[in-house]
Amino acid sequence: VQGNTAYGVVILSNNDLNADDNIIGSNGDGNGDDLEGNLIANNTKGIVIATPAGASTHVSNRISRNSIYDNAQLGIDFNNDGVTANDNGDADTGPNELYNFPFITRSNVQGGNLVISGIAPGDAVIEFYIADAGGTEGKTYLFTAQVNNTYLGITDDSTGTASYSDVTYGTGTDEKFGFSVPVAGLPAPVTTGTIILALSIKSTSTVNSTSEFGPAFISTLPVRLIQFNGSVDK
Repeated sequence: VQGNTAYGVVILSNNDLNADDNIIGSNGDGNGDDLEGNLIANNTKGIVIATPAGASTHVSNRISRNSIYDNAQLGIDFNNDGVTANDNGDADTGPNELYNFPFITRSNVQGGNLVISGIAPGDAVIEFYIADAGGTEGKTYLFTAQVNNTYLGITDDSTGTASYSDVTYGTGTDEKFGFSVPVAGLPAPVTTGTIILALSIKSTSTVNSTSEFGPAFISTLPVRLIQFNGSVDK
């Protein structure tokens, strides 16, 4: 695939015009979503949403079900300045409100199911992908689910909040999520060692604002406790 020497897709505007409500990929209406994604590869950066100029806004831009891979830098980049770290509360202005991406804390195949858990904004629709060779972009779409909800037949089985901290990807406290999906129903194989990452899509207020890709997680073997020894601390 021949890419561009700069960006595959860029959203920007001048002082007087907003760049809102654009769709790159699927519109999420349940009709032909699997066919609506784009292939965005071999560019310097995949998708850039630039810093809004003056009083303009760049929000509610949906990035969904694309195959983004082998770009020299980020697959999705807000402000064209590298990874935009998450922050607590996520009350931001800027491209797509600098919406927080998901943190995956567990990924393994167990009993024929892909079990994934982590931390994300409470209203987030999350899309999961197999990463490209560089481990930073979503090349192969796997499935979509929603925090604190049943969505497309997949139920979030986690409750409560949790915190994360990473020198590159930021710190914060957000909602826990947990999904279990039959491996046989996924569009691509997932095994131990498969690298998975995800993005968030906002479902309330300014709907469709999509995050950058979050940090990747390498799927592990399931852990089974065979024996536990303990003693009473008197």
